Amino acid sequence: MVTHKKQSDDVASARLYPPDIYVADCGNNLGRGVFAARSFLEGEAVEIAPLFLLKGLTGMLPPSIELRVYDWESLTGADTGKAIVLGYGSLYNHSDNPNLSYSPDAANDLMTYTARRPIAAHEQLTIHYDRANGQHTEEQEGWFARNAIEKRAIA
Repeated sequence: MVTHKKQSDDVASARLYPPDIYVADCGNNLGRGVFAARSFLEGEAVEIAPLFLLKGLTGMLPPSIELRVYDWESLTGADTGKAIVLGYGSLYNHSDNPNLSYSPDAANDLMTYTARRPIAAHEQLTIHYDRANGQHTEEQEGWFARNAIEKRAIA
């Protein structure tokens, strides 16, 4: 059984169930992506993921890991450094026009990914890396170019 909650619901009391999403090849040498196994409504929680805090981390992480961690300190204001979001949280690809937003729950070490608009079954799920909650703004376009990363995700 899967429990789905609106973002306004109390996610801290939500039980964590496997989400209705999956990882698959994006095709055309684009690598892997996360996809919706069913349709989602705007405002519906797509995933509530636990996370692992990297407290007291000093120095740089390897580039392949650095691209997958969240700056937990800037997201929550807590003096905790970075976080690796488990589940599918560190696997979502970037898009300049994402279909998911995300919100941290520092008290419970959780990250909730919420549909920004209706999402069709088998549509790739994406977030915006430059913004604390994954929301898109016009001035944030061009994330790939600013970070000197070859665009490999569906944007």
